Amino acid sequence: SQLGLAMVYLEGVELTGEGADPVPGHRADLGETNAGGPFPLFQAECNTQAAALLERWPQRPGFAVALEVQDAEGERFVL
Repeated sequence: SQLGLAMVYLEGVELTGEGADPVPGHRADLGETNAGGPFPLFQAECNTQAAALLERWPQRPGFAVALEVQDAEGERFVL
């Protein structure tokens, strides 16, 4: 990633008039799966897996993805 971030958690949600409801089977904790290595490797593994998942997930109105990213210092941000 050009921003130097790893996508560590993704959750598919259905947007409703009252908020967002999780979509069963559309959640991935990539940070936990890939933990333990140097950050560049961790980042590459997380982002490659995230891209593959996003290609398979729905692309329809009302479906959105909540993302949590992590920087090289370990700080996490929810997008």
